[in-house]
Amino acid sequence: MKFNDKNMALKYKKYNENLEQVVEKLHQELGVNSIPVNLEIVTEKLGIRVKTAPSEEFSGLLLRKNDTAMIGVNNEESQVRQRFTIAHELGHFFLHKTKDTFVDYRDNKINNSSEFVRTDAEKQANMFAATFLMPKGYLISDIKKMAKLEISELEIGKLAKKYDVSRDAMNYRILNLGLSKGI
Repeated sequence: MKFNDKNMALKYKKYNENLEQVVEKLHQELGVNSIPVNLEIVTEKLGIRVKTAPSEEFSGLLLRKNDTAMIGVNNEESQVRQRFTIAHELGHFFLHKTKDTFVDYRDNKINNSSEFVRTDAEKQANMFAATFLMPKGYLISDIKKMAKLEISELEIGKLAKKYDVSRDAMNYRILNLGLSKGI
């Protein structure tokens, strides 16, 4: 997302702050009170089935019909990627209730270039996943324990391991929260 426009930057900040509150409330309602977030328990409490299968085309998908939902996950991807995908699909489940099917393709590139196409719904689901898996309060507490203004690559790795996410996901989350200059 480009921040050329001050209004867009303010809108993004406000949306992100609201998302933090929404996820914090969801964590309370679902009994999420430890790290790493146990997605198996979360999906079980929500009555969402999670199925895995290999795919060259997709990372994940959400199918919703009436009062039931299923998340499909590409089991050829790393375990931390699978966790992020499940959380991403939960983002669609909670944030985009008017659409019944989401498929997140592995290759969303524009005409074989290195530029990716991400709709607003995909960006929102990614923000939800990051917020859900790396809750702001826990992360701030962990970073304060480090007592450093800038976090090293080693510390990013330790945090990623603790939260069971990728190093990249952790780095982006810390940067997006303004907690460090990142690596």
